[in-house]
Amino acid sequence: YDIAVFTNVDIALHPLFYDLVRDTRSDGYDAFSITRRTVQPRFRGSTLAQLATTRSSPHRGHDCFVMTLELVLKADVGNVALGVRWVARTLLWNLRLDARRFENFADLHATFHIGDDRIWADPRLKAFDEHNEREAHGVVERLCVRHGEERVERLAGAWVKARRIWSRLKAVQSW
Repeated sequence: YDIAVFTNVDIALHPLFYDLVRDTRSDGYDAFSITRRTVQPRFRGSTLAQLATTRSSPHRGHDCFVMTLELVLKADVGNVALGVRWVARTLLWNLRLDARRFENFADLHATFHIGDDRIWADPRLKAFDEHNEREAHGVVERLCVRHGEERVERLAGAWVKARRIWSRLKAVQSW
């Protein structure tokens, strides 16, 4: 394959999604994220055409990624468990660092989700969430080696700084 699409299983694709992917790739992007739209739950049971054209609201997260095979092979997301937080974040960091031309398209009406159930916040998934956060820390460490600490810190922001400070404090306490 030339292009891979990674999206959450509960994300629906607009009928013209793959045309959009082809056209965006033709514009020179080797990776991009398409932020989903949220359709109100009352529309459950509607047809794909109805859902794709229903008024929807923007979503803040990342749950649909398009990338070249080269970027798939380079990506380091650790051993994250799918279905909980940190999966998209680790993939996003990789793509932003490794892609020659990356963009997050936050205003396209190309993917959608019915409702905003936030299943990843379910307390029963806490152990998976904690596991993924530890994996994300390892991903950041390896990305820092590959791309430099300063560049990774600019992307991952305050979370990286806080994790670094915590690691240094733990190291000081152990001697």
